Amino acid sequence: MKKAVYIKFENDETVIGRWQTIGVVDKKEDYTPGKKILMRGAVSEMYFLPNGEEYGVWKTGWTKNLVKMASNGGYLFCPYHIQEMDGELYMFLDTGEKAILDSIYPKDNHGGIMVLKQADKKRYTKNEIEA
Repeated sequence: MKKAVYIKFENDETVIGRWQTIGVVDKKEDYTPGKKILMRGAVSEMYFLPNGEEYGVWKTGWTKNLVKMASNGGYLFCPYHIQEMDGELYMFLDTGEKAILDSIYPKDNHGGIMVLKQADKKRYTKNEIEA
């Protein structure tokens, strides 16, 4: 029986908006802006709505320092780090956290660090995105 996890919402204005997926690296230090990297099945963009509201196929939600995504009937909580590089904001989303929080994956599996670049800081609603 899975136990419910409750994580209190904490705002982070820098995450709100639309982010383009650049690709996946093994560790954050492996990424340099402008360098081509492998996509490995990642989605092309992600939206982070105000107040951590869930959106999209993965029911992506968030709270400060964590992105929540639906997976195998439960949720993954993946830590993120936002960093400015060459005047642009990049998000490094540690998808390897699934190895800890989802028992279906082997404990030594690391999904990598998904690299996203902020496309805009608009405070989207679900209706705007789906229109």
